[in-house]
Amino acid sequence: MELISIAGYSTKAQQSLFEFVIARPETWTVPIATISRYKTLPEQLAHCLGAEQRWMARVQGRPQPERYESTAPDDVERIQDDWRRRRAITTAAIESTTTADRERLIECTLPGWEFVEVLSVEEIFFHIFNHESYHRAQCSMMLQAQSVDPPNFDYVFYKR
Repeated sequence: MELISIAGYSTKAQQSLFEFVIARPETWTVPIATISRYKTLPEQLAHCLGAEQRWMARVQGRPQPERYESTAPDDVERIQDDWRRRRAITTAAIESTTTADRERLIECTLPGWEFVEVLSVEEIFFHIFNHESYHRAQCSMMLQAQSVDPPNFDYVFYKR
């Protein structure tokens, strides 16, 4: 499957989550008992955006930015606006890369984790969307813990 298709699905699913939460402000700041460090919906969503920003810095050969999670606004609409801007940058990067660009290897480390790995740019792009899906599932569980039925993020419904 083409990366741009994966990006399109992930973008649509994440947009659906934002719209769903905006329509239900009572769900926004309810902390959930979890072993995750991200205990509320804004913390989860800010982490997704921050991680995408950090992975794209690697792809673009820039220094790691300040963690978005530590400076993220509390307002869902502002996080959504920041996420839209970030996603536009990521999507434009995917659209402008050549096969050779996507095969370029980057040594990646994750501070605080024993992770050192060489990944291709294509693998990093895939990871951005897979990581977002992982945390979107956590958001779904957070909503379910509040007795709220989350949106359906299945790919087959996106294709309709």
